[in-house]
Amino acid sequence: MTTQPTAAEIGTMRAGARMSDEQSSVCVLSTAQEIGDLVEAAAALMAGVAVDRHEGAISEIGEGAGAVARGHALVIADIDPQNDDDMQGLRNLVAAVRPGAAIIAITHNDLPLSAVRGLNRLGVAEILPVSVTAQELRDVMRETLEPEPAVTPAAPPAAPAAASSRSGTIIAVASARGGCGASTVALNLAHQLLGRSGLFSKKPRHSVALVDFDLQFGDLGTLLDLDDRGALAQILRSGTPPDESFLASAMLRHSSGLHLLSAPNEPVPLEAMSVDHASAILDGLAAQYDHVVVDMPRALVAWLEPILRRAGLLMLVTDTSVPSIRQCKRLIDFYTEEAPTLPIEIVVNREKRPLVMSAPHKEAQKVLGSELRHWVPRDDRMMRRAVDRGEPVVRAAPRGDIARAYSKMAAGAQKSLAAARTQAK
Repeated sequence: MTTQPTAAEIGTMRAGARMSDEQSSVCVLSTAQEIGDLVEAAAALMAGVAVDRHEGAISEIGEGAGAVARGHALVIADIDPQNDDDMQGLRNLVAAVRPGAAIIAITHNDLPLSAVRGLNRLGVAEILPVSVTAQELRDVMRETLEPEPAVTPAAPPAAPAAASSRSGTIIAVASARGGCGASTVALNLAHQLLGRSGLFSKKPRHSVALVDFDLQFGDLGTLLDLDDRGALAQILRSGTPPDESFLASAMLRHSSGLHLLSAPNEPVPLEAMSVDHASAILDGLAAQYDHVVVDMPRALVAWLEPILRRAGLLMLVTDTSVPSIRQCKRLIDFYTEEAPTLPIEIVVNREKRPLVMSAPHKEAQKVLGSELRHWVPRDDRMMRRAVDRGEPVVRAAPRGDIARAYSKMAAGAQKSLAAARTQAK
């Protein structure tokens, strides 16, 4: 797991950082020394970021908000949204920040959905718990100071007004049975959909959201070494479908460029998710991202319907054992009955594509009525290395056989999605 850098490490990183010609100035406003130290630690992991600490409460800035906020590209403030004085201080701060500057709120308590929405409406760009790590805060600061063009694309010239309202694509990833590695497939497929143009490319061409709907066994957060902040559990407890602003604040940011809505750490009954919840989450994310990859639950629940109805492609992960092929066939029949036009592609995980299909492989295709289209070779050593690093295996070994397999899978998925859209027209 990630740990906070020590004071000595921060000094070393600052001394060795290659600063840009023009620094970004970040103001931290808090009476808590640990929050100032946290921001310093996050800034130490970036180049060209200077931190200005104001050891005072936001409730006390009043008329002095302009002096505190002036000249800063980002203000990080310790805020209790249930404290009226803090909220008035926030209003003063919002009015005083320079055009284009952003505000990040650090909070000490789990917030109800209404409080989060209130902060968003006032103009807070991100809401983070005090338990956030320096690395996680660094990722949010970087994204706030240098927003990725893929997330907020410029409108194409001469395009009709309706074109800007098109939703991103949704790809569902399901497992034929437990242990097939569907979560790993979803994670690495999502990473390749980012569309980085080269090994050292800094920014992806596409924005990609990863959704862990495996409520009881989801481990995408663990695979990416990201701690669940309780956003999905809060949505389910509230009984209110989330809006886009809440979803934007709920996503966990990974250094790869992926954004994750993680499964809850706490036990959650499958029936806690409703059709309205699933619909609102997918619609909200599809409005903000180019691609949304959904790791499906292992059970056949009522709220699968909005996922299948919105998905442009379903990837069904299996191995070639007889029990897995039989279960795969049952799921294909179920999904086809629920969504007759949904394209389904089979992913054979942990097995290298054979040069010549064996008789069992041919029989499996005959039983499934579908091609064994995608194959991901097994490499336990690289998988262990990726898990230990908290990153997709395609990032840990970008030139390996697994990375090539996922690159082909992503390219094939995009081609299938394009063909389905063309056919729909």
